[in-house]
Amino acid sequence: LLANVVYLPLGYYWGPKWDNLSFSFAIGANFTYFSNFGDAGGGMMSSVVVQTEVPKIEFPDRKFITYMAPYLEGQLWFFSSDVNTEPYFTASIGLRLGLL
Repeated sequence: LLANVVYLPLGYYWGPKWDNLSFSFAIGANFTYFSNFGDAGGGMMSSVVVQTEVPKIEFPDRKFITYMAPYLEGQLWFFSSDVNTEPYFTASIGLRLGLL
C-alpha cells in the first residue's frame, strides 16, 4: 500500500523535450503473513515502506512497454515484542514495466 507524496515531471521545469521523464516519491505500509513461525502457527508482520522512482521513462509512441521505472525501496520491519524489540531495515531495487 503506497501513497505518492511527490511527483516531479521534468517537462514542467525543463520544457517539452523532457516530458517523458519524471521522478516520484511514495511512502506506505506493508503487511505480510509468515507461516513458518514454528508451533505457534503463522504470524503477521508489518513494515513502513519508502519508495523512489528514479526516473520514470515513458514511451508515448509505443503500444507495448509504455514505460520503465527503476525504483529504490527501503523497508523498516517491526517485530513482536515477544521476539525482538528492535526494528530491522531492508533495502531493495527493482524495475517496474508498463506492458500495455
